[in-house]
Formats: sequence, structure tokens, C-alpha cells
Amino acid sequence: MPVIGKGNFGINNEMVHGEIIPLVKQVAAEMKLEVIDLYTALDGHPEVFPDRVHPNDDGATLMAKAVHAALD
Repeated sequence: MPVIGKGNFGINNEMVHGEIIPLVKQVAAEMKLEVIDLYTALDGHPEVFPDRVHPNDDGATLMAKAVHAALD
């Protein structure tokens, strides 16, 4: 998920790109799993992150659409 601005709770985009995404990709590769890219689905939609980290209902809708498209 993208983080808006400085984020909250000690979470920021640098952490997401530098630590989280690489770990997710590594585990997925080791387990031969595909990854559904929710970062891209939510990037550019700061309005769906009321606390700059967690998506609201509109964000959940964007996530559901991305997951559905990936599984379709």
C-alpha cells in the first residue's frame, strides 16, 4: 500500500519500498506464489487514506477491484 506523506505509526514509503515490498516478493518467489499489486491500485488516491496509512471504504473498494481483476 502507498503511504501518504510522512505516514503515521512509524510507517513511510521508504520502508514500504525498501523493506516490505522486497520481503513480500522474496517470500512469494520462494513459495512460488503470485503477488497482487495493491500498491499500484491505490497509488495516486490519497483521499482514501484518512490517517495516511489505512484505506477507508473507498480504498477497500479499489483493493477489491484489483484483487478481482488479478484473479479473473
